Amino acid sequence: MKQSSTGIDNTNLYAQWDFTGQEFPLPEGAGSGCIMRTSLAHGATIYYSEYRVIKDCTLEIQSSQDDLGDLLCTLVLLSGKLTLAMPSGYIQEQDADHSLIFRVFEEGTRFHLPGNQVIRHLGVSIPLESPWLIEDDIRALIAPFLKARERDLITQLPLGKTTRQWAADLFLHASEAPYPTVALHREGLAKCYLSSLLRDYDASRNQASTSIDEPSEWELKTYEAACEHIRTNLGKSLNTRAMANKFGISRTRFNELFVILQGQSASSYIRHQKLTEAKRLIEYEGAPIKVAAHAVGYHHVSNFTRAYRQYFGGTPSTSRHGNISELSS
Repeated sequence: MKQSSTGIDNTNLYAQWDFTGQEFPLPEGAGSGCIMRTSLAHGATIYYSEYRVIKDCTLEIQSSQDDLGDLLCTLVLLSGKLTLAMPSGYIQEQDADHSLIFRVFEEGTRFHLPGNQVIRHLGVSIPLESPWLIEDDIRALIAPFLKARERDLITQLPLGKTTRQWAADLFLHASEAPYPTVALHREGLAKCYLSSLLRDYDASRNQASTSIDEPSEWELKTYEAACEHIRTNLGKSLNTRAMANKFGISRTRFNELFVILQGQSASSYIRHQKLTEAKRLIEYEGAPIKVAAHAVGYHHVSNFTRAYRQYFGGTPSTSRHGNISELSS
């Protein structure tokens, strides 16, 4: 096997794609990618992607959907790993052992792609009002996503064996030659994949509701220390995995403590603290928007503005002007 200086087989890396799609170079010569988009009935869409990555890079994902916030989206990796960075500031590490169900409202999601790997990514999105999701039992199951308003909702699940198989079948189907019933077959596979993924979601939700133990005295102290650490380090990158390691607790249990005691995940609590502090700096201390953004760990004002608008329903400049009006009235 021929190896490059990066340790990856370049022959395989640049081999013919397994499906016909739009090829493109990854940023900064980091490799190449290929993506194919297939539309189904009732507004459903399948996304097939492969990234052959030589070195680390970041890829901004451009949505072709005008109604992004009205979609239930899913993501499965059949190989490789990556990190998703949402415009809201939400960070999610993703690998081939987990799936994602999510609803987002802003474009600008980024994939951080580690080098020396081939990533195969399958995504299926479907309108929340699609006939596929119209049954009462399904509406009850996806109720948290239906109720989300202007704030991202992302749920990571263990990838079930059946769901993985449906995802693999759906991905392999992208490379098949056209035939008379191809659309019907593809839609059937997509429905089976989505049904299996929602069943994984239901099982995970039921398990979570029955398996979370009340915090011990030590865990309560750990939680309080973590909250204090967050409040005093808002200008830094606060990674929940690193914080869990710092306080000697598993990442899963660390997040459970915040769900029990705050009613939200640790990452949601961090985002709340960062953005409310930025709002205070802008409205009551007159800090420039760029200064406020940097003070709470946002290095790009555009990302900060998107996150702020998504969380508060208005831009930082709107908050500043509104507060000035109040003070002068």
